[in-house]
Amino acid sequence: MECRSAAQPYISVSATHRKALVSKDFLREKFGTLNRPLMDEAHVITRYKEALANGGKAPERFVPGAFNSEERDKATAETEQLLTGIGQLLQDYTEEELDTLVMPHPLLGPLSIREMMYLMTYHATHHQLQTEANLKS
Repeated sequence: MECRSAAQPYISVSATHRKALVSKDFLREKFGTLNRPLMDEAHVITRYKEALANGGKAPERFVPGAFNSEERDKATAETEQLLTGIGQLLQDYTEEELDTLVMPHPLLGPLSIREMMYLMTYHATHHQLQTEANLKS
C-alpha cells in the first residue's frame, strides 16, 4: 500500500534536525532573533490551520513521493532517531534561547525554536491521524 502522509513528518523533522544541528551563533546570524511576542501552542496551530485554509501548501521539497510499507517502516524508525537527536540538542538551549532564536517556516515565516517544536508536534499528530483514516478507507 502506498502512503504519502506517513512520510511527510519524516521529511519535516529531518529538515528541522538539520537546522538544529548548526550552532546557536549560526541561527542568530542567519535568521536573527524573534522580534514579536512569543506565540503559545494554540496560537501557532491556529495560524498554521489558517495558512492551510488560505491555500498554503508545503513546498515541493517537503512533499513525499509514493511510500510503500517497507519505506514507511524505515522512515518511522529514522523519525524516532531524529526526534531523539532533536531532544538531545534542545537540552543545550536555555529557556531564553528557545523563545528568541529563530528558524524559518515555509508557511508561517520566522518561528522561535519553541514555536517550531509546538508546530512539529501538531504536524506529526495531524499526519498520523490522516494515515490512520486512509488505512481505514
